[in-house]
Amino acid sequence: MSILRRFTRLTAPVLAFGAGLALFPAEWRKSKFQPAKLTHFNKDALDKISKSDLFQQLKNDPNYKMYYSSESFPQQHHKNFVSRGMLFGPDLFEVDPVVFLNESSGELTAFYHLGKELVSGDGMLHNGITSTILDEGLCACGFSKLPSKKGVTANLSIDFKNQAQPQSTVVLRARVEEAKGRKVVIKGHLSVFPTKIGERPMEIASAKYISDKISSAVKPDSQKSTTELAKDKVTDTVDNTVGDNSRSGDKSFIQQASDAVFGEKKE
Repeated sequence: MSILRRFTRLTAPVLAFGAGLALFPAEWRKSKFQPAKLTHFNKDALDKISKSDLFQQLKNDPNYKMYYSSESFPQQHHKNFVSRGMLFGPDLFEVDPVVFLNESSGELTAFYHLGKELVSGDGMLHNGITSTILDEGLCACGFSKLPSKKGVTANLSIDFKNQAQPQSTVVLRARVEEAKGRKVVIKGHLSVFPTKIGERPMEIASAKYISDKISSAVKPDSQKSTTELAKDKVTDTVDNTVGDNSRSGDKSFIQQASDAVFGEKKE
């Protein structure tokens, strides 16, 4: 009996590891050949963004790299991002965010269009959406300054100033203020994108982001072994979907998600 138990102890982990090694890296490699960019749901908003002076200025600046947000990470991770997963679609995040990044100076500008369902009880843009944009955007701004090229939020302080109307195009501007080894400090602000000539942008919020020093211990994917990629894939398959996402009654989609996480607010 002891021989059988010893045999099981030795073979079970080996078989489990072998199965993971065979299955997960295959999916990872396959994803590299799949288109990563999401479909835009609001072509008119994207056209207005692309024809703006700011967009053209950044596009023609050789120091800036332009990309769509979903192209910056593998397709199988999309569902784990709020703005490119659960809240991406008609009446939600309606365009794949357009990002301009200057890695040498640590500056980032990104464009978003926010649909009518991303609102709070007063019918204005939900502060949770503002927080999500600032967290993801400021973090992306500082990736190039970290040894691992990946960041983990240690602290994000936000000063909320105004709430935007639904169906607004907003622009995020961020800049690395300090980069010392494993620590990066980034400041940025989110504003409503002007739609008329001479119109002043309304600032929604400003924020200060500080990365966690633990992020330096995370290797870039290009430096990881097949085994490490397999372990990452096991972790990434955890589904972060929260609550029932059905749209019912007169609540917005973002309100339903908020109720699922924090509990429904009683009047």
